Amino acid sequence: MAEGRRRPAPEFLRLRRVRDARLVARPVLDDWSGGAGVVECADGQSVVRGSGIRRMGRDQIPAPALPVSDPVAHHEVAVFGGYLYDHYGHFLLESTARLWLPGLGDEVPVVWIANWTETISPWMHEILDLIGVGPRREVVTSAGPVSVGELALADPGFEFGAFMHHWHARRLQSVPCTPMGRHVWLSRSGLRPISGLDDDLELEDHLRRAGWEIVHPETLTVREQVSLLGSATHVAGLEGSALHTLALLRGFGGAVDLFTRQEHVNFELVAEACGLAQTRHALPGAVPRERVKERGTDVQWSGLDIAATVRTLESTCRSHGHAPVG
Repeated sequence: MAEGRRRPAPEFLRLRRVRDARLVARPVLDDWSGGAGVVECADGQSVVRGSGIRRMGRDQIPAPALPVSDPVAHHEVAVFGGYLYDHYGHFLLESTARLWLPGLGDEVPVVWIANWTETISPWMHEILDLIGVGPRREVVTSAGPVSVGELALADPGFEFGAFMHHWHARRLQSVPCTPMGRHVWLSRSGLRPISGLDDDLELEDHLRRAGWEIVHPETLTVREQVSLLGSATHVAGLEGSALHTLALLRGFGGAVDLFTRQEHVNFELVAEACGLAQTRHALPGAVPRERVKERGTDVQWSGLDIAATVRTLESTCRSHGHAPVG
């Protein structure tokens, strides 16, 4: 399994107070050469270290150019939410990573810097509601900087490809579980032709006949997904963001089977921090091919040995003391 720049989580995460701050988004959202971050203006202008995006041990975007222009809006106090991603998994893990601190009161706005989007969508609000973030939620956009008299700026509790801190995991784990013995396969077949597996419909047909529930997460609200997964004793699926929803569950004791699509270490980071009984498996018999997508590359697999995959799932059932379904 690819480890990337994985490293132990820091022992402590800092919470800093930045006075006379300006939050700056990239001048053009789709131009990654533009800088973004937090600038302290109390004594001249200086970029606040650690206010950018780090992924796999590297800074992903440059710091904003100085001097920063006049603000278009102002808050006396605010909490820095980090950077706003419109991808489900990245939002769940990265756009909440600085919100591990308790006591985010309803009166204090949480402010994100636009990253892949400038809009907080309904499903994002669902996640923020679940983890107890107050209703005042705003985004700094390319329209101009936002000034804050006193900004609470926390270190991120998650870094893509590197670590997940247990404080962040504890903040996300907000919904109690009610196990009901359900076996849930998180399907990506509705995302075709970018599902990740050409044989997904045939596999799902076998699993359905064996008693598995085939679930298409993109058709459900976040609350519906959390309720469904919280009632399961066995969750499985092809590597994908839908599995990260398990991070929202408190006390999930079911088995998790993860079938490799891209070998992202983030799934191990989440499983370890959240205490998930997760096992990663290869796709038996399948052959990968690279596919170019809007943001980077992806992998699509074909030629899956379906019988071997079903046997893997049955083995997990037995190892956790459950008879295979069906």
